[in-house]
Amino acid sequence: MQLTAKLIQLLPLQTGTSAKGQWKKQDIIVETDGQYPKKVCISIWGDKANENLLQVGNVLKIEFDAESREFNGKWYTDLKAWKVELAGVSSSSNASSSSQNDSFPPPPPDSWAANPKNEVAIWNIKMGALATFKLPKASEGINRTIYFYEGKNLKVADKVINAYCAVELQPDVEVELEAGNDGASILMLQGKPIGEQVMQYGPFVMNTKEEINQAFEDYHKTQFGGWPWPKYDQVHARNKSRFAKHADGRLEVKSS
Repeated sequence: MQLTAKLIQLLPLQTGTSAKGQWKKQDIIVETDGQYPKKVCISIWGDKANENLLQVGNVLKIEFDAESREFNGKWYTDLKAWKVELAGVSSSSNASSSSQNDSFPPPPPDSWAANPKNEVAIWNIKMGALATFKLPKASEGINRTIYFYEGKNLKVADKVINAYCAVELQPDVEVELEAGNDGASILMLQGKPIGEQVMQYGPFVMNTKEEINQAFEDYHKTQFGGWPWPKYDQVHARNKSRFAKHADGRLEVKSS
């Protein structure tokens, strides 16, 4: 059996000695993605319990066996992992490309991302300390950029880059990423160029100058359906922490 899920908790490491020698067992709690996430407890025995891999927040690909046993008239089920790998792609990835998780909602049907030939992808890659992850090849002509926004250093192929740096990648070559001792968070953006003329003025981005003028006229007439806030330059309070409000109404607040 196989499961791809995010590691959310490490239970205390258990060790002991048996007739076969010393043993250790690491129980972990992982959470699946999707509309109805499920928490699952999985046991990892021996050297498979890799400390560098088992970092809270990592997305793991786990292959395991399920076994039930009876004790005092009650049945208990154990999930024992026999292979654990870093899946690398977090739950905020866009599944319209070759993402390893297919549970994400599809892009809008008439959007550029809806056509698989355009290979649009938005991946938020979370890596634990010293973890490695291989970006699969895309097609020639695709734009692919990674932005390293959390961690101290990241090795991209054979080059080490510092945090807050962006790197343009050759899309049709597999690239290995290797995190430093503090792990790494990377945003990857890719897609086939649309190839259309782009005009930008102030906050408006259109295809032609005429469309820019029309956008200004529409804004002055209707404010695009009305502006519900008291100021034209409305912003959140300075002391308000970072947050995201999802389409389902769920509010996610980033801890400082």
